[in-house]
Amino acid sequence: MGKERQVLRDINMMLLAGIKMPTSTVVYRLSHLIEELREHMAEEEREVFPAVEKAEAEVRPGAMVPLPPLITEQMSANA
Repeated sequence: MGKERQVLRDINMMLLAGIKMPTSTVVYRLSHLIEELREHMAEEEREVFPAVEKAEAEVRPGAMVPLPPLITEQMSANA
């Protein structure tokens, strides 16, 4: 993700400083960033989804899954 952050930082600087380069260069760099982000998200999905599916499979059908409270001890209710 370090590479993506650098490209995003560069693009952000281009936009803040005013684009002083051809539109085709900006389009190319944005397209490159989008492709890198897609690859990163695909990798994340390959790692995370199996873990989620495994956790879901471990819950018995019809079992009650505890939900966190809507109001915790750290919260206050103001009327």
